[in-house]
Amino acid sequence: MNTASTLATALWVFVGTLVGLGIGFVLAKNRYRKKYKQEHSNVLNCVTFRPRSAGGEDRLYVFAVATHQTDELRRLVKSFNEVGGVPIEIIGLGCKWQGFGNKPLWLREKILQGGLGSSDIVLFIDAYDVVCVRSLEGVLGVFQSFGKRLVFGAERGCHPDATLSPLFPASPSSFTYTNSGGFIGYADEIVRMINWADPRPDEDDQLLACKYTLANPATVGLDYNASIFLNLFNVSFDEIEVYPAESASVLVKETGATPYIVHGNGPAKAMLKELSERTSIAT
Repeated sequence: MNTASTLATALWVFVGTLVGLGIGFVLAKNRYRKKYKQEHSNVLNCVTFRPRSAGGEDRLYVFAVATHQTDELRRLVKSFNEVGGVPIEIIGLGCKWQGFGNKPLWLREKILQGGLGSSDIVLFIDAYDVVCVRSLEGVLGVFQSFGKRLVFGAERGCHPDATLSPLFPASPSSFTYTNSGGFIGYADEIVRMINWADPRPDEDDQLLACKYTLANPATVGLDYNASIFLNLFNVSFDEIEVYPAESASVLVKETGATPYIVHGNGPAKAMLKELSERTSIAT
């Protein structure tokens, strides 16, 4: 074989390789898009919980967003299964994480795909720094007592934009500001919030939640007393009581509340780990 033939053969091999790689890239991209859109993503559970409510018709769906398995995620699932009595659906396992804006975007897609509406109540929590510490059987009644269509947990810090702090109304407790790590509300109101925010994947979901809270005081409430959500940022163990053997295992001394969900946000992750161990939730 002469030099020209050898070069021609090598060129065709090179071109064929490029074409093969191009086809492989397109197929992989299409597969990723399907997974990103949650059409075939894996979930740990897919469950509708139907607790008793005043009207007897409301339904509770519990979701969190997580892209990969960790001990913290397993701890979360264990706490809902064994303490809350409600399996939780994990959205996004195996998907590419682009930023905190993925959480509201993927949640909206799940709600719309499931056809959830005005009588469906969604409980949404962060995946890697949250545990359920109480049976969720009565959580709908507590939520409905707020008289709001959407309720966020409240925390002691105004994050991520401290300049919004003066805009928040006075709180009856030290828990004053919106925290997006835990909220509960009617599915249509949650979709309305996400449409209003129109977030990009790389945007901060908590900033969007803060702005929506301030813009919609008639329909959005904050859990000032930690009746549902306790956010541990700037909270010490001296301010709570832990009762491992009781049905309501955490008491907030300031408000007298026994929350259902505890969120170890920010530097409080170590405190959440210790609390989990005290209540036998740790994996």
